[in-house]
Amino acid sequence: MKIKGLHTYRFKDHPLEELFAKEWEKENAQGHVLEYLLSQDNRRGSVSKQDILVAAPVIQWLVQWLGSPVGSSFVLRTLYHDDRDHHGERSKKP
Repeated sequence: MKIKGLHTYRFKDHPLEELFAKEWEKENAQGHVLEYLLSQDNRRGSVSKQDILVAAPVIQWLVQWLGSPVGSSFVLRTLYHDDRDHHGERSKKP
């Protein structure tokens, strides 16, 4: 991985954290997601290299955390209690 988040030593005991971190790196490399997340005008290239260098490890850590036992529990609880589809629309259950 090019940008390492915090606590990568945890990968040995928590492989899902490593999977999340690697998948984030692939996703960001293909679509420049980090630049989009940081930009004020939703345009790639409008973010300074300094902003990226500061934010990248933090976001990498957050994504890694989502793969941790606590983080994945958070994701599953959130998804289980939410009845919206991937467009944010509420389901039309009777």
